[in-house]
Amino acid sequence: MSNYYYVKKPTIVKAIQWTGDNYEEVTKFLDVFDDRMVIRHANLEAVAIYDGDRRYICHKDEYIISDVDGDITILSSGEFRYTYEKLGGIS
Repeated sequence: MSNYYYVKKPTIVKAIQWTGDNYEEVTKFLDVFDDRMVIRHANLEAVAIYDGDRRYICHKDEYIISDVDGDITILSSGEFRYTYEKLGGIS
């Protein structure tokens, strides 16, 4: 069998950067409902995201990513900029 090269299919995600000052925007982005909750930790400049039985901690300047299935991932700003580029014309 020959070796072939593959490229990962493009995946469109929604993302928001936690700036430490945009709590309301983050809660709106995450579409907070009964099984999902966001708690701000001011002294840590972080938010804790509870999604069912999963918990995520997002520190200032990190990105919260929601994929097409609504699953959450947290990435550092460097990882985010390396992996994703902004699409124009999509809101």
